[in-house]
Formats: sequence, C-alpha cells, structure tokens
Amino acid sequence: MQAVLGWCNEHRSASFLLVAWAVLLTVSVSIAQDDAQREERQFNSMSSTQHLNAAKEAWNAIGTHHPEAYEYVKHHLDAVHESAEKLAFEESVTADIVAHKIEQEEQAKKQAEDRQTTTKQKYYATIYNVRPSRVSVSEEPQDCEWGTAPLGNKLCHYEKSVTAVKDDAGRNTDVVVFWTKQEGN
Repeated sequence: MQAVLGWCNEHRSASFLLVAWAVLLTVSVSIAQDDAQREERQFNSMSSTQHLNAAKEAWNAIGTHHPEAYEYVKHHLDAVHESAEKLAFEESVTADIVAHKIEQEEQAKKQAEDRQTTTKQKYYATIYNVRPSRVSVSEEPQDCEWGTAPLGNKLCHYEKSVTAVKDDAGRNTDVVVFWTKQEGN
C-alpha cells in the first residue's frame, strides 16, 4: 500500500491517487467484512455456557453507562438456553437498567433545578462547592434604608450571615444566606 502511495506521490498524478484511494478503500472494506465474518463464526461456535459467561463479562466490564451494552448482552443471552442462572442474570441486568434510568432521571431533575437558580445562588455554590439548588439566599431587607418611609436615618442596618451545613464527612451540603438586623449605624 505504502509503495503504491509513494509512487503516486512521486508522479503527482490525480488519476493515480484516485486509483490508489480506491484500492485502499476496497482493501479496508474487505478487512472489515473478514472481521465481521470471523466474529460471527466465533459467536456461532460458542456453547450456551460460554454465551452466558460472555454476557456476564461484558455487563460487568461495560455496565449500564453505554446504551449499546444491553444490546451486546442481549445478543449473547438470546443464544443461551433457558436456565435459572440465565433468568437470575436477566433479572439482575433489568434491575441495573432500571436503577440507571432512575439515576439519570434524578440527575436530569437536579440539572433542571440548577438551571433555575439565581446568580447569587451560583456564586455561593461555587464558593462552598455545592449544587446551586442547594443554596438558599434570602433577600436583603430594605426597611433600614434612608429612602424607606419614613424618610431619614433609621439608625439600623443589616449584616449578612452565611451558614454552610455539613454532612458527617465534613463536606458542605447546603448553604443558607440570611440577614440579621443590627441597631445603630
């Protein structure tokens, strides 16, 4: 192949390059077909126990995180004779798939909650390393402002307090931002 491409590059002929490309394409298709046939022969020569073991190994290696994993496992399970071991494995796979779908739905719900948060929530979430939806920020009261009725100095102000709630491992789980009224200026 390389000799053909080298010769074509030396002669810089478009027609020779096109022919070389066609030869490479034909060879690669042929190799892919040979590989597919070899895999099919290997699949057909496996015993029922080998299919079950192949399905188990694939499921343990790939798991539920890849959509094609179940199709591969199902392909092997279809070749397995009915047995208690097959049924138990199928139930296990089904339970894993259901658990994975529930986990995906929960993650999608959390992401949707996080998208509906304010800039302040995102700010504190970044500082305290929690999800934005786990941050509660109360609005700063305005009753001590000079422009609030009655007009003038109210001799008070609000101080912000931030409290991080931690789990047993010491990781922040929630953040609460609130305001405390202080008398005097």
